[in-house]
Amino acid sequence: MGTPVTRTEHDLLGAMEVPADAYCGSHTLRAVANFPISGLRPHRELTRSLALVKKAAAITNQCRGGLSDEKARVSGTGDELR
Repeated sequence: MGTPVTRTEHDLLGAMEVPADAYCGSHTLRAVANFPISGLRPHRELTRSLALVKKAAAITNQCRGGLSDEKARVSGTGDELR
């Protein structure tokens, strides 16, 4: 059996199929589908900054024992944050 193409995520609005390799979840995909109003995209530095904050949270949670090493590895090494 190969790698799954999608994963099922559940939230208050129900189940939603999300691409298996997507870093976002059902909330983001619902927002993209429901609010294509302006066509504007966020500035690249904002996106990068948000990713760094999430990465720092993952590293912190790993160090405190709240996140497995396997899941923390998905976010990268974090060397630029230490």
